[in-house]
Amino acid sequence: VGAMAIAHGLPLGAGPRPSSGDEFATRLRASATASLAGAPISGLDAATISARLDGADIEALDLDLTGVAIELPSSTDDSGDPSAPLEPSPEVSRERGHLRAARITARPAMLAGAPVDLEVNVSKLRIAWISRADGTTELDASDDDLGRMDGTARLAIAHEHLPAVATAVLNSALASAGASVSDVAIAITGEGEDAASLDATAKARYGVMSAGVRLRASLRIVDGRRLRLDGLDLSTKNLLAGALLGLARGELEKLDGQEFDLVELLPADVRNPQVHLEVTPTGVAVTASFG
Repeated sequence: VGAMAIAHGLPLGAGPRPSSGDEFATRLRASATASLAGAPISGLDAATISARLDGADIEALDLDLTGVAIELPSSTDDSGDPSAPLEPSPEVSRERGHLRAARITARPAMLAGAPVDLEVNVSKLRIAWISRADGTTELDASDDDLGRMDGTARLAIAHEHLPAVATAVLNSALASAGASVSDVAIAITGEGEDAASLDATAKARYGVMSAGVRLRASLRIVDGRRLRLDGLDLSTKNLLAGALLGLARGELEKLDGQEFDLVELLPADVRNPQVHLEVTPTGVAVTASFG
């Protein structure tokens, strides 16, 4: 059976609200393992989880995901669990509390075989412990509880590992069209605050034809919220491939100069979301803050 779909809060299994940090950490690990069964994630058994409780409050929660590996499924992969979210047992009681401080780190985790560093910090989140008629407990935080939450996040990757991630992402997206890329090389250069230039080359294959292609672009984060793309240029020295790239160029031209909202997928109650781009001599980092 694939990953179980959950309709409401985070299930913590049978029993009342955890009475200690150790019990909460144990039940949280079991819940995460069960909920992600069948997902392309490995190494959760080696993750370190520690917690301190103060009554109904989570005083501190620390998740170290170092060594966890995430693979990117192919766009042709239809092995996911199609089942609808399970309807929970009726709610019996709800006890309010607060998540005072939580930290998630990975130094590193593996994304498509490439090491990435992650750090997320969250504080002042209102939570609820939900007791259900079947004797189970859930930990819940609704969108309405996010208005007072503060937090930061940072995801960083070294320049030399960008090609591996890009190759996995592109091949996942191109698989359904029978295309693929290899020999990817990427150069990202900082161009001031929240701005960078991209120069990428790859060998593209479609059917029996292959050709070297080059993509250049400038990108900038505007007002900490929107990604703007400019100067998009896709080229090849192969005449036949150039003709086939005509359609792709047309689609890229539609994106040139466009701005894409980076925070529109966040719940509306999250306060003051900001996203920033950092390019250093060693790597690239995306940082975010809210609250």
